[in-house]
Amino acid sequence: MGTPGRRLGEGEPATGRRAAALLGIPVLCRSRPMSTEPDAPPAPPGQLPAVTPARVLAGISLAVPVVALLWVSSYASLTPRLGGVPFFYWYQILWIPVSALFTGAAYLLLNHDARRRKALRGGAAR
Repeated sequence: MGTPGRRLGEGEPATGRRAAALLGIPVLCRSRPMSTEPDAPPAPPGQLPAVTPARVLAGISLAVPVVALLWVSSYASLTPRLGGVPFFYWYQILWIPVSALFTGAAYLLLNHDARRRKALRGGAAR
């Protein structure tokens, strides 16, 4: 475990397992060394990668309404009322057109991305 009389950080560097053992924390899994190489090879020249900023934004725009409505504790209250309707109800009704806008934005982003991919492959872009 180390030389008696030396503190953590003196001499040899502490690894995650060694630090956990010194602190009395059980290690439940084995870790593998981190690699500096990417998991997937880069896309060949002239071809778009599978994950593009447009696709990421489309995914985020689809996730926003889902997260907003599944986080019930953020809107589980009666006040403020709008025309006598409790906040709990009008907040959810407000998300119907907002969700449509987010879905439309995701559609436009993915459609634009598909056109770029088609043009890159040599097909006629619409």
